[in-house]
Amino acid sequence: MKKVWAMLLITVMLAAAGCGTKTAGQKGEQAEGNSQAETPETGDKKFKVGFVNIGKENRFQGWIMQEYDKKVAEDYPDLDFITFDSENSAEKQIDMVEMAMSSQVDLILFYPYDSNLALGVLNNAVSSGTPVLTVGARMDDDGVLPYVDGDMYASAAILAEYACTILPENAKLGVLKGTPGNQHSEFRYQAWIDTLEEKRPDVTIIDTQYGNWMKDEAMRYTEDWLQIYPDLAGVIAVNDDMAMGASEAGKLAGKTEFYTFGFDGLGDACLAIEAGDLTATMLQDANALVGESLKIIEKAASGEDISDAHVLVDGVLINEENASEWVEKHRTSGIIE
Repeated sequence: MKKVWAMLLITVMLAAAGCGTKTAGQKGEQAEGNSQAETPETGDKKFKVGFVNIGKENRFQGWIMQEYDKKVAEDYPDLDFITFDSENSAEKQIDMVEMAMSSQVDLILFYPYDSNLALGVLNNAVSSGTPVLTVGARMDDDGVLPYVDGDMYASAAILAEYACTILPENAKLGVLKGTPGNQHSEFRYQAWIDTLEEKRPDVTIIDTQYGNWMKDEAMRYTEDWLQIYPDLAGVIAVNDDMAMGASEAGKLAGKTEFYTFGFDGLGDACLAIEAGDLTATMLQDANALVGESLKIIEKAASGEDISDAHVLVDGVLINEENASEWVEKHRTSGIIE
């Protein structure tokens, strides 16, 4: 068993993304046993947070991690913040939660890849006395675990309502979901379907596929759709990377008017909207998600019960009217260089 944990530790050391004041395996961070990190002024032991992420290759996750890195360094010197990288694997997330528990963290901060699969191990952590806070998504547990999340359904409905005002009559659209079992993907998708059925029954969804959040997969699906449906009007994607892939496929097919909708409000998406290559997106505010979660973690560090913490962060519609404003905001914050 010790050999297994040793191999997992090596994996974390090599794969963990730099987030917060430390990542697992950095100098001064003990992978097992109590953290020895102390505040320089008092010598008190820091409150040890184990952030189990989705994976550093997920671009929105990268934004989240950048915000944690900045805010912890600037505003939360009493936190010992360690990242456990799940490398875009729901199964590995379970291993990383167990790794965080073996490292005796004081709190597990969890960004769910799958809203069901890790419930058992997270509940085990809570039962053993380690509080859990999810960020960026909720678990499918009727709000038992505390969370900081965006209101995915309401935000996607706002985006869909905007689309209803600009889509041509009898438009044919393809839909790209994220990954099976992902709560955000399902909420966003359902908001689109409900809104279109109510406000634009003339619109036809020709196909729905899982693009796994990836630009290349979205591009491939869109190219296939355009072969079968040359009159395809556009693509609904539940994140920006897939929307960018769909947009690129439309351009390569010679489409001069091709409607593509994303979600997240990444810097590249805002630039694409400004350039006329993407139609619209919905900002999922990483800055607000990180800020609200750190406030809750600070309460936990002071001994407060956080079990009733349920925070929803509002989204912001980004289209041609305000894309330049968000490009400038992203440049100011360092998201766009």
